[in-house]
Amino acid sequence: MKPTLNDYIANKVQYLAKINRKKHSDVASALNVSDSFIHKVHSNEKHYNASHLYVLSRFLECSVSEFYPTDYSTFKRLYPLTSMQEPDFKNWLQEIENQIKYGKEEYYE
Repeated sequence: MKPTLNDYIANKVQYLAKINRKKHSDVASALNVSDSFIHKVHSNEKHYNASHLYVLSRFLECSVSEFYPTDYSTFKRLYPLTSMQEPDFKNWLQEIENQIKYGKEEYYE
């Protein structure tokens, strides 16, 4: 199963927080949201918005672009058990770009 863009972003935030030795509660505090909100993001009930990503980039000392998929090696670090190979990853990236470009609502849940 392919992750959605929102799934990828949530996992990338979690990965970067872990690298920076930050807990869910630290992330919640930085965003001025509840721990429950962070849990819901990782349960795919809620999603980070652009403002959240901006604050998180400052908090985690990275660029906002770090939260978006760009290369296969990072994808494999986030999804080590995936069977998706690099050509499939490139197709997945193209699908995401097309979904955003053509404004399909189901991709903005």
